[in-house]
Amino acid sequence: MSKSLISLILCFGCLQVSGCGSSASAAADSAGATDVGSADLPQPLDADALSVDASSTAGDLPVAAEDAPGDDLPSDDGPQDTAATDGPGVDADAASLWPVFINEVAAQGTSSGTFNPSGGDWAELYNSGLTPVDLTEWRIASKTKAFADAHVLGPAAQLPGHGYLILYFNTVGQGVPNINDKIKGSADSSLQLWSPQQQIVDGVAWTVADVVKGGSYGRSPDGGASWHVYAKGQATPGQPNF
Repeated sequence: MSKSLISLILCFGCLQVSGCGSSASAAADSAGATDVGSADLPQPLDADALSVDASSTAGDLPVAAEDAPGDDLPSDDGPQDTAATDGPGVDADAASLWPVFINEVAAQGTSSGTFNPSGGDWAELYNSGLTPVDLTEWRIASKTKAFADAHVLGPAAQLPGHGYLILYFNTVGQGVPNINDKIKGSADSSLQLWSPQQQIVDGVAWTVADVVKGGSYGRSPDGGASWHVYAKGQATPGQPNF
């Protein structure tokens, strides 16, 4: 065989081998590119895999607890503090100007020794200020009467600083100052204290349950916001409330 023929055969063989390698490499590169691209692309969701069997999971899901009936109502575990309500129409400006309070009420009367021998109703006023207050033209009314129908206290109604004044409610003229009326403690009632300017400076309303025969219903302490039922024999007319 001539050298020219041998060279031709060898050259043809190299071309075959080189072509096969290039084809294989191209195929490999194509396959690799396809694999990487498919991994990076989002895959379609399997609807069957997303289906949930409600019967099998209901017990595992958290359930919001409904408010029990009455959760927002005040507890009834024990007695509540006794607190009267101000009589209707108390004027806030007048109340802040005058340090005068309806401090204690005996709506079914009390008597002790020489105090209030008639046993009639009475009310105690208290002055929380240092300056005496002349109540001559002041008025007091029960059961929310109008100013024109309220009782004038009169010249004997002088209230000393940090002191007390008893108003005697009876129709026999006993006690000074005397109010020719009754407080009517046999039912829900109220008292209002009027200034000469026709402003209600103080007032208190109560229920029949707050009225004890021989006792009283009073602020505790003097001039305070809370009210206390004083049992028979515990009333404190003209004295500090405890």
